[in-house]
Order: sequence, then C-alpha cells, then structure tokens
Amino acid sequence: MGSWGRRGSLLLVAALLTASGQARATTVRSVSVRQMLAGSEFVFEGRVLEVHTETGAMRGAIRTCAQFQVIEVIKGPPGTRSVELCFAGGAYGGLVLEVSGMVYPKVGEHGLYFVETLRRPLVHPLYGWEQGHFRIEPNEEGGPDIVKSADGHPVLSLNEDHPSGAAPRHPGIAAGVGIEEALSAAERSKTAQGAMSPLSPEAFKARLHELLGASRP
Repeated sequence: MGSWGRRGSLLLVAALLTASGQARATTVRSVSVRQMLAGSEFVFEGRVLEVHTETGAMRGAIRTCAQFQVIEVIKGPPGTRSVELCFAGGAYGGLVLEVSGMVYPKVGEHGLYFVETLRRPLVHPLYGWEQGHFRIEPNEEGGPDIVKSADGHPVLSLNEDHPSGAAPRHPGIAAGVGIEEALSAAERSKTAQGAMSPLSPEAFKARLHELLGASRP
C-alpha cells in the first residue's frame, strides 16, 4: 500500500477531527452487489490475525490496521496469502479518534471482504464501508457456518441488485444482499416455508463467482 501521508482522502481524517477527538463520517452511499464486485480490486475470504493502531505524520491521524490471513481469493491477485487493511480511527498514545459508523475487524474474525483498492490507503478500505464486510459465524441451529452482514443479519440470498418487489433496503446492507427484512415477496414465501436458509460460505462464494462470470464479456 501507499504511504499513510500521501493519499488525499486521508486528509479527511484531519478535517473531521474536532476538539473532543471525535470524527463524524460523511454519508456513505448505498451500493449494489454488482457495484461492489465491479469496483473492488480484491475480494477474499480471510481471518484476522492481528490488530494494532498507529499514527501518521499529522497529529491525530490515527488508524487501526488489521492483518488478515487470506484463505481464498475470489477476485484479485491470485496467490495472495496475507493482506493488511487499515481503517481511520482508534486510540494511540493517549489520543483517541472516533469515526462515526466505523466497524473494526476483531482478532479471530472470519469473514468475506470487498476491498476497494490495495494501492492506496483510504478512510475505510472496504467498498461501501460496512456494505463490503461480511462475517462467517457458526450456525446456531447446527450445520455449516453461515454468512452474516457486518451488523449480524444472516444472508439468505445474493443477487446483483435489489430484487423487484423486495422490501425497502436495509441501512448498511448492499442492494442484492437478501436479509429477512429486505426480501422479495417470493423469497419471503420461501423463507416461511423453510425453503430458504442462511447461505454457507461456500454457497456465498459460489454465487459471487457466478455473478463475476456473468459480468465478463
């Protein structure tokens, strides 16, 4: 990645600072699964090995960096085994920078991540902020692990965009990501009949590969 000080967007961190040491994030636009796949340089399944905070040349320009083990590359440089992603904010040397809406990965977290770019640091490295952040967790009802959104909603379906007839989009969830609160009428009927269940990581990844293949000429 590029240096912490050279990316213009990182100046936003300093501009967001207030006397209280808090930062308020600008509004994050809603995106679709199609946009995330097209706009992400790197999409992968991984596990967080280590998290630390550091500061740059500007006083108060604190960031929290997570080191990931790359389990599987879905889009991007093949053969990548590890990657570091840095998020604006955190605590360092007695200073605290809080960025509203920022969700930091935790050590041990297992998930799927849509990385906007590997070539330069951003305030948030994931495409659409939390929209590009999915957790893989045990299925409380037994069986294979399941995929959840960053805020813990089980993912029941995955489409390129918001299905026709679906409920209003849920904040922080990309269009096309089917959670119970944002399913189409047909999907809600299937769920009620027990015909739809949370996607496993393998099913989620297979659907991503399918969508990627459909987008290629």
